[in-house]
Amino acid sequence: MKKKDLDTLKKMLEEERRKILHHLEEISDTSVSDLDLTTGDSVDIASLEINQSALQKIGKRETYLLKKVDLAFKKMDEETYGECESCGEEIAVARLMAR
Repeated sequence: MKKKDLDTLKKMLEEERRKILHHLEEISDTSVSDLDLTTGDSVDIASLEINQSALQKIGKRETYLLKKVDLAFKKMDEETYGECESCGEEIAVARLMAR
């Protein structure tokens, strides 16, 4: 892989990582502020529980994506980024950018 392409992909991953971390922080803040509002009737509490469950699901997905981004950085450091893990063939840069 060309250094220019690798640098472009690295910048894209850094930006994605920054967005994920920012979103996880927002989710955490929303979750905490929602928990402070635990007063109300049973419908309000049920609604809050549904919201908390949705936030937790989103957080798990974001955490999974963050692990994938971190793995990509590790592979870049090991100079194996862009290689197919199954066959060892080089993956097209366009496909890596789309991912």
